[in-house]
Amino acid sequence: MPSDALVDAGAVVTESVAEETTKVLGGLPTSVAPALNVIHRSITCTAINKGCSYTPALGDLFTHKSSWGAAGLEEYDVKDYVFWRYAVDTENWHPWSDSAALTFTNTQTTVYVEAWTRCGRAYRDTFTVVLHPHSPHNACTAFRQMWAENSPTPRTNDNSHMCAYPGSDFVMMTFAYDSEADSIHDADTVKVKYTDVKCYVTLAEGGPGNLAKVTEAELPLTWPSTASGRIQISKQLALELVHDPTTAETTDVKVRCDFTFKYFGSEETDNEPCAYPFTIKDCDAPELETTSPAVCELGSPTGVPGPFEACSGNIFTTVNGASQLLTERKPVNDECCESSTALSCVSLTESASDSGVKRCEPSTPGPLPGQMMAMELRVDDEDVGETKLATSASPSAVELLAATALVAIAALFVVKQRVTGAERLARETDDVYVTLLD
Repeated sequence: MPSDALVDAGAVVTESVAEETTKVLGGLPTSVAPALNVIHRSITCTAINKGCSYTPALGDLFTHKSSWGAAGLEEYDVKDYVFWRYAVDTENWHPWSDSAALTFTNTQTTVYVEAWTRCGRAYRDTFTVVLHPHSPHNACTAFRQMWAENSPTPRTNDNSHMCAYPGSDFVMMTFAYDSEADSIHDADTVKVKYTDVKCYVTLAEGGPGNLAKVTEAELPLTWPSTASGRIQISKQLALELVHDPTTAETTDVKVRCDFTFKYFGSEETDNEPCAYPFTIKDCDAPELETTSPAVCELGSPTGVPGPFEACSGNIFTTVNGASQLLTERKPVNDECCESSTALSCVSLTESASDSGVKRCEPSTPGPLPGQMMAMELRVDDEDVGETKLATSASPSAVELLAATALVAIAALFVVKQRVTGAERLARETDDVYVTLLD
């Protein structure tokens, strides 16, 4: 009697592996019809030859069964008369063991399965294992483009510097990220899924190694929840020039983000860390500040934003901490300090509608800092005391002042500077006016 008539034998893919195959096929860019004897699995690498493998146990992939095909043999245990064996790719046979570890590293691999009795071969079938790598993914490729300067006319004084917002001491930027933008999905591949992103900001006085001396601050990020899990972020922020105690010539900036993703069909996560260092500076030409005092009147709460300073939004600045320099978010709340000109915290043309950056500006229309409206001078003399000359003086005094200013202006050098805490209070007392004459 032929062996295949003596016993009925067969092998099938396990139910769990069949379910995983269905998931993998659903993750391919084009639909592929499932086949009973084809197993599809994803690997974490982005190419077959990058060291990834699929290593299941034989019993995890297949189950087999046998029964008597001829009558009158029921009293005998068929398992004692049927012997199973398998081979991978080549017919180098091994006796069946559910715990035998198999390793798959090629795009396609053939597994041979046979059942034998002493009368000959009772069953033979082949199965194919197909590996699908992940499509290439690298959030860092477009990381620099995620940070866009917001300015009436984005300005750089050379290739390595970004200019502050005109008339102010901060650079306004928007961080924009879409987890599905520019994603690649090659044929026969699956994709990772980005699940989280965290970003950090560091500001330091310009110079080699200074960024490493400052503790970074986190940029708070939120995004709407969607059924697909897609992340879409647009967050505006302002980066203040370092001004402790005076505005630094340049401020070095480092923005960095950790992009967290999951591999297809897995809870395993990994991170892609990206960083973008650049330098910012005040590109406005030094000019005489005349719209109002550059500092607020005495009695204003210290730290409250003054004229043309950021007063709302995600504002980052660097301060002296207890033990080291810290970059931190400023606690601003749409408030401006009291100055000789009434100030309001207003949105800029480029401000985002939601939590955008605002700055303090005169409540009535007026020129930007540096545009001349009125001139107040103070002559300090220990013997005479304080003598003030103003534009309200007599015509002869004005003529004398104008002639003197023409001579003195050649030597005038005005440096924009900001002070904080006690230094601001002291400077408000002594330096409310710009001294041109001694």
